[in-house]
Amino acid sequence: MSKVYGIAPLIEHYGCMIDLVARAGLIKEAGILINVMPMKPDGAIWSSLLNGCLIHGHLEIGGEALCLGKSSKKLERAAYAKYKVAAGKYRRFKVFEVGDEVMVYLFLARQD
Repeated sequence: MSKVYGIAPLIEHYGCMIDLVARAGLIKEAGILINVMPMKPDGAIWSSLLNGCLIHGHLEIGGEALCLGKSSKKLERAAYAKYKVAAGKYRRFKVFEVGDEVMVYLFLARQD
């Protein structure tokens, strides 16, 4: 993108790519893309990875995405809603430690 069009990719470009790759079920590849990004991932990036994990049943990686995403400084409203839904799904799958931890975090984040 930089070489052909002279445009440096922004976090939004990385977010779109991670969302597409994760939705296609290429969860490990999406994780690699997150690791090579030149900027720190935000809540939307982790939310995209989490969504792909939930679609394709990668609960372990999705749990990591939940925990990493909640540590982002600012959790956007759209990401907040996805995290709340995901935490509920994790509780239904009997992964209570992940679901409960995220629900407590979301409750505390709303209090600020």
